[in-house]
Amino acid sequence: MRTGDLVGGRYELQDICGSGSGGLVWTAFDRKLKRRVALKRPHAEVTHAGRALFRREAQNAAQVHHPHAISVFDTIDADGCWLVMEYLPTQSMDRMLATSGALPPRRVARIGLQIADALAAVHAKNIVHRDVKPGNILVTDDDLAKLTDFGISLWRDVTCTGDSKFSCTPAYAAPEVAKGYPASRASDVFSLGATLFAAVEGTPPFGSGEPYEILERVRLADVPPDTASRGTRPTAGGDAATRP
Repeated sequence: MRTGDLVGGRYELQDICGSGSGGLVWTAFDRKLKRRVALKRPHAEVTHAGRALFRREAQNAAQVHHPHAISVFDTIDADGCWLVMEYLPTQSMDRMLATSGALPPRRVARIGLQIADALAAVHAKNIVHRDVKPGNILVTDDDLAKLTDFGISLWRDVTCTGDSKFSCTPAYAAPEVAKGYPASRASDVFSLGATLFAAVEGTPPFGSGEPYEILERVRLADVPPDTASRGTRPTAGGDAATRP
């Protein structure tokens, strides 16, 4: 696909505005409603079963209407598998951390309160996000924060359990998810805590490295010494995410 191509007979592709292991994000112009939107498409070819899962997950995500959650407008099966979302000029929290380093605690608190509110709305719809992390938090120049990619498990970065329904990003996973248990509301809360920890400290609570190394540390609750020595403790998610 390239700039100017029409997706679904309606959305004119403009520019690539994001790319990750999960997929490619374009800005596009909706010719029908005369507005700018964001279109996301997974890198990998989607199977027939994957398309069905994609549609179900997108329908779930579209139920969430909240000022701090990116809205889902439409799905497109033509020309691949696309998700049509609200467009908002922002940068992700992970990009903020990459360019500016750790953020001031008060700023992180303001952002965190907004995302916690959005996450509560997601959970109220019986949806589990499964991958709360800096890359899925979008922030405007005036610190309006929005949660994105909730419920779209097809595009998760790393599958922790071998089941496509439950996956996560190792550095922000809850211990029970790293052990192979299903993601839950509690594990979402843990992941938000880990995300806010990383925003304040500049590094995730269980450190960095190869995904399998991080997962093992998460499973064992093995906090690297250089992380544990900092002022913020890596228990921001509290005990809520501990499997009874």
